[in-house]
Amino acid sequence: MDYIKFCEQTKTTVQEILGDEFSADLVNVNKLNGIVLKSLTIYKKNQTSIPNIYLESYFKDYQEGKTIDLIAQDIITFYYQCNNRKDLSCDYVMNFTLVEDKVVYKLINYDKNKKLLEKMPHFKWMDLAIIFLVIVQKDEECTGTIMVNDDIFQKWDININALYEHAKRNTFLLYGCNIRTMEKVLKSLIKNSFSTNIGSDTSDLDTMMEILYSENVSLSNNESKMYVLTNKIGINGATCLLYKDELNNFSKKIGSSFYILPSSIHELILVPSIKPIPKEELLKMVKEVNETEVPKEEILSDNVYYYDSDICQLYSLFQEE
Repeated sequence: MDYIKFCEQTKTTVQEILGDEFSADLVNVNKLNGIVLKSLTIYKKNQTSIPNIYLESYFKDYQEGKTIDLIAQDIITFYYQCNNRKDLSCDYVMNFTLVEDKVVYKLINYDKNKKLLEKMPHFKWMDLAIIFLVIVQKDEECTGTIMVNDDIFQKWDININALYEHAKRNTFLLYGCNIRTMEKVLKSLIKNSFSTNIGSDTSDLDTMMEILYSENVSLSNNESKMYVLTNKIGINGATCLLYKDELNNFSKKIGSSFYILPSSIHELILVPSIKPIPKEELLKMVKEVNETEVPKEEILSDNVYYYDSDICQLYSLFQEE
Protein backbone atom coordinates (compact mmCIF):
# COMPACT_ATOMS: atom_id res chain seq x y z
CA MET A 1 0.00 0.00 0.00
CA ASP A 2 1.45 3.39 -0.96
CA TYR A 3 1.36 6.49 1.24
CA ILE A 4 -1.76 8.07 -0.32
CA LYS A 5 -3.80 4.88 0.02
CA PHE A 6 -2.53 4.48 3.57
CA CYS A 7 -3.77 7.95 4.48
CA GLU A 8 -7.20 7.30 2.98
CA GLN A 9 -7.56 3.93 4.70
CA THR A 10 -6.42 5.35 8.04
CA LYS A 11 -8.95 8.19 7.80
CA THR A 12 -11.74 5.70 6.99
CA THR A 13 -10.80 3.44 9.91
CA VAL A 14 -10.61 6.34 12.38
CA GLN A 15 -14.02 7.56 11.20
CA GLU A 16 -15.56 4.10 11.63
CA ILE A 17 -14.20 3.76 15.18
CA LEU A 18 -15.32 7.22 16.31
CA GLY A 19 -18.76 7.15 14.67
CA ASP A 20 -21.00 9.89 13.29
CA GLU A 21 -20.44 12.24 16.24
CA PHE A 22 -17.01 13.02 14.79
CA SER A 23 -15.72 14.02 11.38
CA ALA A 24 -12.29 12.81 10.20
CA ASP A 25 -10.72 14.58 7.24
CA LEU A 26 -7.42 14.62 5.37
CA VAL A 27 -5.85 18.03 4.76
CA ASN A 28 -2.63 19.28 3.24
CA VAL A 29 -0.65 21.45 5.65
CA ASN A 30 1.87 23.92 4.24
CA LYS A 31 5.03 23.78 6.29
CA LEU A 32 8.22 25.82 5.97
CA ASN A 33 10.30 25.93 2.79
CA GLY A 34 7.45 24.77 0.57
CA ILE A 35 7.00 21.39 2.28
CA VAL A 36 3.43 20.04 2.26
CA LEU A 37 2.48 17.34 4.79
CA LYS A 38 -0.59 15.13 5.03
CA SER A 39 -2.55 15.70 8.23
CA LEU A 40 -5.58 13.99 9.69
CA THR A 41 -8.00 16.29 11.49
CA ILE A 42 -10.70 15.02 13.83
CA TYR A 43 -13.52 17.44 14.46
CA LYS A 44 -16.33 17.31 16.97
CA LYS A 45 -19.20 19.80 17.15
CA ASN A 46 -18.44 22.87 19.31
CA GLN A 47 -14.74 22.00 19.41
CA THR A 48 -12.60 25.15 19.53
CA SER A 49 -9.22 23.66 18.60
CA ILE A 50 -8.43 20.96 16.07
CA PRO A 51 -4.92 19.43 16.26
CA ASN A 52 -3.10 18.47 13.08
CA ILE A 53 -2.12 14.81 13.30
CA TYR A 54 0.68 14.26 10.81
CA LEU A 55 0.71 10.81 9.25
CA GLU A 56 4.33 10.35 8.11
CA SER A 57 5.48 8.66 11.31
CA TYR A 58 2.39 6.44 11.37
CA PHE A 59 3.15 5.34 7.82
CA LYS A 60 6.60 4.23 8.98
CA ASP A 61 4.88 2.16 11.68
CA TYR A 62 2.72 0.58 8.97
CA GLN A 63 5.76 -0.21 6.83
CA GLU A 64 7.31 -1.92 9.86
CA GLY A 65 4.28 -4.21 10.24
CA LYS A 66 1.77 -2.36 12.42
CA THR A 67 -1.84 -2.79 11.32
CA ILE A 68 -4.14 0.03 10.23
CA ASP A 69 -6.51 -0.79 13.12
CA LEU A 70 -3.76 -0.38 15.73
CA ILE A 71 -2.51 2.82 14.07
CA ALA A 72 -6.05 4.24 14.08
CA GLN A 73 -6.29 3.50 17.82
CA ASP A 74 -2.96 5.29 18.39
CA ILE A 75 -4.22 8.32 16.48
CA ILE A 76 -7.46 8.45 18.47
CA THR A 77 -5.52 8.17 21.74
CA PHE A 78 -3.31 11.06 20.67
CA TYR A 79 -6.39 13.11 19.71
CA TYR A 80 -7.93 12.70 23.17
CA GLN A 81 -4.61 13.52 24.85
CA CYS A 82 -4.49 16.77 22.90
CA ASN A 83 -8.05 17.66 23.87
CA ASN A 84 -7.31 17.03 27.55
CA ARG A 85 -4.58 19.70 27.47
CA LYS A 86 -6.35 22.96 28.13
CA ASP A 87 -3.35 24.91 26.85
CA LEU A 88 -4.05 23.64 23.36
CA SER A 89 -7.39 25.45 23.22
CA CYS A 90 -6.74 28.42 20.94
CA ASP A 91 -10.03 30.34 21.09
CA TYR A 92 -8.29 33.01 23.18
CA VAL A 93 -5.66 33.67 20.49
CA MET A 94 -7.80 36.32 18.81
CA ASN A 95 -7.64 38.50 21.94
CA PHE A 96 -4.21 40.11 22.08
CA THR A 97 -4.48 41.11 25.74
CA LEU A 98 -4.70 37.41 26.63
CA VAL A 99 -1.65 36.37 24.60
CA GLU A 100 0.65 39.39 24.62
CA ASP A 101 3.08 37.61 26.97
CA LYS A 102 2.99 34.47 24.78
CA VAL A 103 3.94 36.08 21.45
CA VAL A 104 7.42 35.13 20.22
CA TYR A 105 9.30 35.37 16.94
CA LYS A 106 11.19 32.98 14.69
CA LEU A 107 13.60 33.17 11.76
CA ILE A 108 12.85 31.39 8.48
CA ASN A 109 14.21 31.57 4.94
CA TYR A 110 12.63 34.40 2.97
CA ASP A 111 12.81 33.13 -0.61
CA LYS A 112 11.72 29.59 0.23
CA ASN A 113 8.61 30.86 2.04
CA LYS A 114 7.36 33.74 -0.12
CA LYS A 115 3.87 32.25 -0.56
CA LEU A 116 3.53 31.61 3.16
CA LEU A 117 4.72 35.11 3.98
CA GLU A 118 2.05 36.69 1.76
CA LYS A 119 -0.52 35.73 4.39
CA MET A 120 1.21 36.76 7.60
CA PRO A 121 2.86 39.77 9.22
CA HIS A 122 6.65 39.63 8.94
CA PHE A 123 9.88 41.56 8.56
CA LYS A 124 12.48 40.82 5.89
CA TRP A 125 15.89 40.60 7.55
CA MET A 126 18.89 39.99 5.27
CA ASP A 127 17.94 36.82 3.35
CA LEU A 128 15.65 35.73 6.18
CA ALA A 129 12.20 36.64 7.50
CA ILE A 130 11.05 37.27 11.05
CA ILE A 131 7.62 35.73 11.66
CA PHE A 132 5.51 35.63 14.80
CA LEU A 133 4.06 32.77 16.85
CA VAL A 134 1.75 32.37 19.81
CA ILE A 135 2.68 29.76 22.41
CA VAL A 136 -0.40 27.64 23.14
CA GLN A 137 1.38 24.93 25.08
CA LYS A 138 4.65 24.97 27.00
CA ASP A 139 5.47 22.13 29.37
CA GLU A 140 8.13 19.47 29.92
CA GLU A 141 6.81 17.35 27.05
CA CYS A 142 6.68 19.87 24.23
CA THR A 143 6.04 23.41 23.11
CA GLY A 144 3.05 24.04 20.86
CA THR A 145 2.70 27.22 18.82
CA ILE A 146 0.37 28.83 16.29
CA MET A 147 1.81 30.97 13.49
CA VAL A 148 0.32 34.46 13.45
CA ASN A 149 -1.43 34.92 10.10
CA ASP A 150 -3.17 38.00 8.73
CA ASP A 151 -6.55 36.95 10.18
CA ILE A 152 -5.15 36.82 13.71
CA PHE A 153 -3.07 39.96 13.26
CA GLN A 154 -6.04 42.00 12.03
CA LYS A 155 -8.11 40.92 15.03
CA TRP A 156 -5.41 42.14 17.36
CA ASP A 157 -5.59 45.68 15.96
CA ILE A 158 -1.96 46.56 16.76
CA ASN A 159 0.84 47.71 14.49
CA ILE A 160 3.63 45.39 13.46
CA ASN A 161 6.32 47.36 15.32
CA ALA A 162 4.47 46.89 18.61
CA LEU A 163 4.10 43.20 17.81
CA TYR A 164 7.84 42.97 17.20
CA GLU A 165 8.69 44.60 20.53
CA HIS A 166 6.45 42.17 22.43
CA ALA A 167 7.96 39.19 20.61
CA LYS A 168 11.52 40.44 21.14
CA ARG A 169 11.05 40.68 24.89
CA ASN A 170 9.09 37.44 25.28
CA THR A 171 11.37 35.28 23.13
CA PHE A 172 14.45 36.07 25.16
CA LEU A 173 12.67 35.80 28.52
CA LEU A 174 11.03 32.46 27.69
CA TYR A 175 13.80 30.75 25.71
CA GLY A 176 17.04 32.56 26.47
CA CYS A 177 20.32 31.79 24.74
CA ASN A 178 22.85 28.97 25.07
CA ILE A 179 26.37 28.80 23.61
CA ARG A 180 28.48 25.66 24.06
CA THR A 181 31.64 24.38 22.44
CA MET A 182 31.14 21.74 19.79
CA GLU A 183 33.16 19.40 22.02
CA LYS A 184 30.64 19.70 24.85
CA VAL A 185 27.69 19.23 22.50
CA LEU A 186 29.19 16.07 20.97
CA LYS A 187 30.21 14.75 24.37
CA SER A 188 26.66 15.25 25.67
CA LEU A 189 25.15 13.51 22.65
CA ILE A 190 27.51 10.56 22.95
CA LYS A 191 26.98 10.28 26.68
CA ASN A 192 23.18 10.36 26.36
CA SER A 193 23.28 7.68 23.68
CA PHE A 194 25.70 5.58 25.73
CA SER A 195 23.64 5.72 28.93
CA THR A 196 20.40 5.01 27.03
CA ASN A 197 21.83 1.88 25.46
CA ILE A 198 23.76 0.35 28.36
CA GLY A 199 22.19 1.80 31.51
CA SER A 200 22.90 4.54 34.02
CA ASP A 201 26.51 3.64 34.87
CA THR A 202 28.65 5.88 32.67
CA SER A 203 31.96 5.65 34.56
CA ASP A 204 33.63 3.82 31.68
CA LEU A 205 32.33 6.43 29.27
CA ASP A 206 33.71 9.26 31.42
CA THR A 207 37.15 7.68 31.26
CA MET A 208 36.84 7.22 27.50
CA MET A 209 35.75 10.83 27.00
CA GLU A 210 38.66 12.11 29.08
CA ILE A 211 41.01 10.28 26.73
CA LEU A 212 39.09 11.39 23.64
CA TYR A 213 39.17 15.03 24.69
CA SER A 214 42.66 15.12 26.18
CA GLU A 215 44.99 17.98 25.27
CA ASN A 216 46.62 15.87 22.59
CA VAL A 217 43.47 15.44 20.54
CA SER A 218 41.02 18.11 21.63
CA LEU A 219 40.52 21.55 20.16
CA SER A 220 42.70 23.59 22.45
CA ASN A 221 42.40 27.16 21.15
CA ASN A 222 40.00 29.53 19.47
CA GLU A 223 41.71 29.11 16.11
CA SER A 224 40.15 25.68 15.75
CA LYS A 225 37.22 25.67 18.17
CA MET A 226 33.64 25.76 16.99
CA TYR A 227 30.62 26.67 19.07
CA VAL A 228 26.92 25.86 18.90
CA LEU A 229 24.43 28.67 19.46
CA THR A 230 20.80 27.84 20.21
CA ASN A 231 18.18 28.59 22.85
CA LYS A 232 17.57 26.74 26.11
CA ILE A 233 15.15 24.23 24.58
CA GLY A 234 16.96 23.66 21.28
CA ILE A 235 13.88 24.47 19.17
CA ASN A 236 13.89 27.42 16.74
CA GLY A 237 17.20 28.40 18.32
CA ALA A 238 18.49 30.15 15.19
CA THR A 239 16.40 33.09 16.40
CA CYS A 240 19.36 33.83 18.68
CA LEU A 241 20.91 35.43 15.60
CA LEU A 242 18.75 38.44 16.50
CA TYR A 243 20.28 38.86 19.97
CA LYS A 244 22.81 41.64 19.38
CA ASP A 245 23.98 41.82 22.99
CA GLU A 246 24.63 38.08 23.16
CA LEU A 247 26.65 38.14 19.94
CA ASN A 248 28.67 41.08 21.23
CA ASN A 249 29.32 39.38 24.58
CA PHE A 250 30.46 36.23 22.79
CA SER A 251 32.89 38.17 20.58
CA LYS A 252 34.40 39.74 23.71
CA LYS A 253 34.71 36.34 25.36
CA ILE A 254 36.64 34.78 22.49
CA GLY A 255 38.49 38.00 21.64
CA SER A 256 37.67 38.01 17.94
CA SER A 257 35.08 38.35 15.24
CA PHE A 258 33.38 35.15 14.10
CA TYR A 259 31.59 33.44 11.25
CA ILE A 260 28.05 32.14 11.69
CA LEU A 261 27.00 29.02 9.79
CA PRO A 262 23.26 28.25 9.85
CA SER A 263 23.00 24.58 10.82
CA SER A 264 19.17 24.66 10.73
CA ILE A 265 16.26 26.72 12.05
CA HIS A 266 17.19 25.26 15.44
CA GLU A 267 20.87 26.07 15.83
CA LEU A 268 23.87 27.98 14.49
CA ILE A 269 27.57 27.13 14.32
CA LEU A 270 29.98 29.87 15.42
CA VAL A 271 33.56 29.83 14.12
CA PRO A 272 36.10 32.38 15.47
CA SER A 273 37.88 34.23 12.66
CA ILE A 274 41.29 34.48 14.28
CA LYS A 275 42.54 32.99 11.03
CA PRO A 276 40.56 34.00 7.92
CA ILE A 277 38.63 31.20 6.22
CA PRO A 278 37.91 31.45 2.46
CA LYS A 279 34.29 32.46 2.01
CA GLU A 280 33.82 29.91 -0.74
CA GLU A 281 34.75 27.05 1.60
CA LEU A 282 32.21 28.17 4.19
CA LEU A 283 29.47 28.52 1.59
CA LYS A 284 30.24 25.09 0.15
CA MET A 285 30.13 23.55 3.61
CA VAL A 286 26.73 25.05 4.46
CA LYS A 287 25.20 24.04 1.11
CA GLU A 288 26.45 20.47 1.38
CA VAL A 289 25.09 20.04 4.90
CA ASN A 290 21.72 21.50 3.89
CA GLU A 291 21.49 19.19 0.88
CA THR A 292 22.50 16.00 2.67
CA GLU A 293 21.83 16.27 6.40
CA VAL A 294 19.09 18.80 7.21
CA PRO A 295 15.36 18.02 6.73
CA LYS A 296 14.03 20.36 4.04
CA GLU A 297 11.53 22.01 6.35
CA GLU A 298 14.32 22.83 8.84
CA ILE A 299 16.75 24.53 6.44
CA LEU A 300 17.39 28.13 7.45
CA SER A 301 19.74 29.40 4.75
CA ASP A 302 22.61 28.59 2.39
CA ASN A 303 24.10 31.90 3.43
CA VAL A 304 27.00 32.56 5.80
CA TYR A 305 27.03 35.45 8.27
CA TYR A 306 29.83 37.36 9.94
CA TYR A 307 29.93 39.27 13.21
CA ASP A 308 32.53 42.03 13.11
CA SER A 309 33.69 42.69 16.66
CA ASP A 310 35.40 45.96 15.70
CA ILE A 311 32.16 47.65 14.70
CA CYS A 312 29.73 45.37 16.62
CA GLN A 313 27.80 44.57 13.49
CA LEU A 314 26.37 41.44 11.90
CA TYR A 315 26.19 41.12 8.14
CA SER A 316 25.83 38.58 5.38
CA LEU A 317 28.87 37.39 3.41
CA PHE A 318 26.82 36.16 0.47
CA GLN A 319 23.71 38.27 0.45
CA GLU A 320 22.50 38.80 -3.11
CA GLU A 321 22.07 42.33 -4.33
